[in-house]
Amino acid sequence: MKVRRTLAFVVAMLIAVPLAAQQTPAEKAAEDAEFLKGAYLATAAGIVPPVVTRDVRPRYTADAMREKLQGEVEIQAIVGVTGTVERARVTKSLDKALGLDHAALTAVKAWGFRPGTKDGQPVAVAVTLRLEFRLH
Repeated sequence: MKVRRTLAFVVAMLIAVPLAAQQTPAEKAAEDAEFLKGAYLATAAGIVPPVVTRDVRPRYTADAMREKLQGEVEIQAIVGVTGTVERARVTKSLDKALGLDHAALTAVKAWGFRPGTKDGQPVAVAVTLRLEFRLH
């Protein structure tokens, strides 16, 4: 009897977590505004986007290799005026459990760029990067 109650509680918790994690459109917009604060979009008029000068390949995790997980992680990054990644976040996840999202974020944070410009002056620019995980 006690086992059933515990199992029911665990199942209820697993169902409740994803529902609680959902954001309202207003919360999502506020999160986006905070992330993009101080940066131009790479597609904005008059912006010359950053250019990659050094890229670091993400490392496959052993668990993801065992599961033969392949696909793409999409990351939004803010490239600062010095050409370094100031902050980054996953916008399209491949996997939260086996570590590929984390591996992609770690790799992108080590990338180098020629900074984006506006009117010839370096500015922070938001860019979208896609990192592909393929087994050969």
